[in-house]
Amino acid sequence: MPKINKAFINKLRYDGKEKTYFDSELNGFAIRVLEKSMSYILMYRNEYGKQRKLTIAKTNEITPEEAKKIAAEKLLLIKQGRDPAKEKISNRNAMTVSELCDLYWEQGTRHKKASTLAIDYGRIERHIKPLTGNWVVKDVSHTDVQQFYYDIVDGKTAKKVKTKARGLARVTGGAGSANRVIDLFSAIMSFAVKRDIIANNPCFGIDKIKSDNIREAVPESRMKILGKILKDEFVKHPLEVSALRLIALTGCRKGEILELTWDEIDFAEQTFRFKDTKTGRQNRAFGTGALLELERVKQLFQDESEKGYVFPSSVHKGCHLDDIAKYLVSLCAAHPEFGKYTLHQFRHTFATTAAEMHYADTTIAGLLGHAQRGVTSRYIHAVDKALIVAADDVSMKIREWLDGETTAVD
Repeated sequence: MPKINKAFINKLRYDGKEKTYFDSELNGFAIRVLEKSMSYILMYRNEYGKQRKLTIAKTNEITPEEAKKIAAEKLLLIKQGRDPAKEKISNRNAMTVSELCDLYWEQGTRHKKASTLAIDYGRIERHIKPLTGNWVVKDVSHTDVQQFYYDIVDGKTAKKVKTKARGLARVTGGAGSANRVIDLFSAIMSFAVKRDIIANNPCFGIDKIKSDNIREAVPESRMKILGKILKDEFVKHPLEVSALRLIALTGCRKGEILELTWDEIDFAEQTFRFKDTKTGRQNRAFGTGALLELERVKQLFQDESEKGYVFPSSVHKGCHLDDIAKYLVSLCAAHPEFGKYTLHQFRHTFATTAAEMHYADTTIAGLLGHAQRGVTSRYIHAVDKALIVAADDVSMKIREWLDGETTAVD
């Protein structure tokens, strides 16, 4: 019998037949190899001599050492006359949504980035658990989830929450928040399906409301108004203005620009070499419009080390600018002629402008850094020259609006 460890698991392959490999060290502990998955299991006999099988976890969810520790704990229970497999079924039938969320957090989030986990944690603790935590998972219906969705839309979880990092966070309601929370809730329920806790995901087919203008592009006329506002603002808030302009000129996400460091910018190749984005490490083209903005920022603000943040915080040394969204809100409030827009709408404006210039969806996805299969996936690793041309066209068009004039480029 083999010793079940990481090296052994890496060699296992499904050869057309289901197989079980028992561990040489711990009695009853084994790996079951199926066509689409491999799981740690524990085979044992209960107090009546009946053979039982307890599935511990899939091999891609916990390490062999963690699985073996759980198996050893279960063997101690068996010696006491208990039946872990039977108890698991009973616990599954009584599991609450709150308990499911905790299980999902422990075993179903290992593939997620730290920044995504922080957002998910907030949605679980501030929306999901308060409204559904006491529900029994197996009893949750499609109707229950639909009402849960409408409760978030209506603001039942909206409140202000004290935080260590920022002092105060506003938990909002509305369709935008509800849509994102339900997407996470659906992922948690899909996890429950994979764990055989429930048979079907009750979140499928939920009627959603279109978010309030969250996907609308900023019109050309409003971009021109914004450009005039930012010219006046530059004297007082040069970093904030430059960051806003760069988001508009690149279509990048807020975090990608605020966390950008000088050593991630390849000026010669017009490429951002992001160390960490929503979709991992990534190279992404930027256009001449953005290049001109970056050169201005470099001339005025670049850190002597050439490795610091492009937009450093003026309050916290060694940190990046952080309150850019709040700054945009204040601009919108002070200038009603501009309107009310979000940072993400600048990203959508970039994409819409590219579409209006008749660029293909795959090209636009490459410019925005979307992770897709097929043609677009290559853009993540090596920047296509065609992308730089597209980025030039789009960024110069947006720069014309912001500057209020046509900018000629040799």
